[in-house]
Amino acid sequence: MPGLAVLVVCVCAPFAVHSANQGGFVPSVERLGSLPPDLAFTERPGAGPSCGSGACAASFDVRGRPGETAEQVADRMRRDLAGQGWRLDAEGQGCRPVGWLTDCRSMCVWVGASGGGAWLSLEGARGYA
Repeated sequence: MPGLAVLVVCVCAPFAVHSANQGGFVPSVERLGSLPPDLAFTERPGAGPSCGSGACAASFDVRGRPGETAEQVADRMRRDLAGQGWRLDAEGQGCRPVGWLTDCRSMCVWVGASGGGAWLSLEGARGYA
């Protein structure tokens, strides 16, 4: 009987974890942590969550305080994310793991400003294992 338990733990458990991490997930703003309360996120028109090739993406328009420019909103959001451990490159992009050990999925974030507005794009990707 102990041999069966070892078989289940060594063979079935890794298979179950691997299978659970095969698909992408629709990321949400809440997964980013505690963002400044004066930022408002609105799903971008016509850019609802979409999935394909092991990843799902969602895009949002971001509004800040009255009178704050789009670039100021984007810069503030980049600084806040960096303060929470996100490593963003010069273009405001960065990825990191979602979980630990059994959850090998990753989440990527892009923050920017263009066309008079700040925006945020998120991608939830399948596991790397």
